[in-house]
Amino acid sequence: MTSNARRVTASGRDIAVIRLQDHRHAVFRHGDRESMRLLRALHRRPSRLTRLGLALLGGSAVVARVAEQARPAEPACRSRCAELFEAVAEFLDGDVVSYAATVNSAVEWAIIGVRRRADIVFVTVRTPDHPAIAEQATFLRDFENVCPPSVLIPRVVREGQAGGWSMLALTNLDPPDRTPEVELRRLLPYLNAMCEADHRDVTYAQTLAELETTGALAEPLASVLAGPGDADRTLRLCRAHGDFVPWNMALDGEALYLWDWSRAMRVAPWPFDAVHFCSQRRRHELHQSRETALAGARDDLAEVAGELGVARDPAALDRAIALYAAFRYAHELRVQLMGSDTVWLVENAL
Repeated sequence: MTSNARRVTASGRDIAVIRLQDHRHAVFRHGDRESMRLLRALHRRPSRLTRLGLALLGGSAVVARVAEQARPAEPACRSRCAELFEAVAEFLDGDVVSYAATVNSAVEWAIIGVRRRADIVFVTVRTPDHPAIAEQATFLRDFENVCPPSVLIPRVVREGQAGGWSMLALTNLDPPDRTPEVELRRLLPYLNAMCEADHRDVTYAQTLAELETTGALAEPLASVLAGPGDADRTLRLCRAHGDFVPWNMALDGEALYLWDWSRAMRVAPWPFDAVHFCSQRRRHELHQSRETALAGARDDLAEVAGELGVARDPAALDRAIALYAAFRYAHELRVQLMGSDTVWLVENAL
């Protein structure tokens, strides 16, 4: 380890862990401005509670007083975070100048911004041998070959195990700090370009047989694909970002920055990402109920159906949403990243 890199220690003086939301904590280095910049980069579109926490952290108050206002983490959480950063330092061969992270309360996962001597990387951390790590790494390496030039994605720096964790380091996309609100219609050219780069049209029966051999099938998905008279229906399969939402993207001129590929799907029904965008934006940005968000997503999809090549009649829209819900459930079950609304969505969309 060179003299330019600092060793991350387990000292309580070295890190601060502040609760920003009910299920998220901010982890950063005491008195380190670079650590604060990395923390803000991790929260490009923060919620109101997170904005409050970040404002407190960025003020002139000493860390102890800020921690008191923003609810400090339990000692066990702080200790586990210290162990986590020891593992990150090992994973990156000691090349850690500064860092900041978002973790959940139990510290079962983390997204960490790390300033190295030469660059910044973002490290996704999960429990040992977590399937989402290998899935995301494989997807990004493969997608790099067909990704449209107007879509900017992170590249894989390193994948592996350290300190009892699975880790994936990705390049920093460095998107613009401020971008206008993103509307679905503005994103259609990018979605269509990603689909055109790599897609295939197959029958429901062919899809059913293929998914059975890969172990990616789940009961709701099987019920949609194996319905009476559906065997000869045609389904367009393509890649999907998997969590295509306003807070995971930024527009800069003609370029679309896309990060957080942890739910990326190599096989998804078109237009999976468009349906997800509509439902999640309503649910988490407009704070609508599940029922209202689902009904509104159907209306949003109808407005752009022609530009997506989807029939606008109610039966076709309902089928697109049902396929989205079933594929989402099967994929999240397989990679162990089940969303909070996924089961409800399956029960109400199928």
